[in-house]
Amino acid sequence: MTVVCEQERDGISLRRVRGFDRHADHFPPRMSEQLRLALSAGRAALAARGASMTDVVRVIYRVKETDGLPHCAPFLYGAFGERQPISTLLVVPEFERPDVQIEIDLFVHLPGRTAPL
Repeated sequence: MTVVCEQERDGISLRRVRGFDRHADHFPPRMSEQLRLALSAGRAALAARGASMTDVVRVIYRVKETDGLPHCAPFLYGAFGERQPISTLLVVPEFERPDVQIEIDLFVHLPGRTAPL
């Protein structure tokens, strides 16, 4: 899955981060597992750009349905360090792939630093 990375004025944004299981070559059936993998992919993409999850100031979660959200909480606890970023939850009618249940956008503030794309 392609993560879209954009340079922002004071940081970067990672868009369309999804939880694809590269070892099994599919999206897991549970939303919580997709979120866990998406957070891991986001963490790796940020590290490659000299940033970390503690630099994230905003997250947008897109879901098809909210039934699986309670099971996602354990993966969110502490994922961004001590402070939680501003979060927005959007319920969308569908994704272009029917097996996608959740995707995230991460917005990172890096004042005074230029992150490589």
